[in-house]
Amino acid sequence: MAASRILDTSIPALAVAAGLLAASAFDRPALAYDLLTAEEYAERTPSGETRSLTVSANDGPDIIVHTPETSGALRSPLDFDVEFRAKDAEPVMGSLLVEYDLGLFWKDVTARIAEHAEITGNRIVSRGADLPAGDHHLRLSISDLAGKTTTTDLVLTVAD
Repeated sequence: MAASRILDTSIPALAVAAGLLAASAFDRPALAYDLLTAEEYAERTPSGETRSLTVSANDGPDIIVHTPETSGALRSPLDFDVEFRAKDAEPVMGSLLVEYDLGLFWKDVTARIAEHAEITGNRIVSRGADLPAGDHHLRLSISDLAGKTTTTDLVLTVAD
């Protein structure tokens, strides 16, 4: 453990010093959160190969993924910056659904992202999403006021 952590008198540092928490709990940024735990990742059944960014339904708002990049290996934690642009009607941010492909079924992780997100207009920014090393398949869906939906699949590779 670094000397600076021992001298730190914050509650987390005292908990580490007292042996109540592992020092590794503080190795990631303060804003980091588990988008998917290592246990959840280990239990998934990978599906076949898909492209990095695929739009499967496109009747509703446009989904623009500013970050993370969908090519090459990324480092966790990741920041998500996604914008939703109206076509015929305004996006309904409350209809946003973010799901993780576990192979046999999709896990709803919307609340995990939303809990750590800033929503400004039709844009959501969530910083510090921790994902285990490996390939990850997310699906984003959103509807507009006219009831039209767009669904986009996002495939990411997180390096060790």
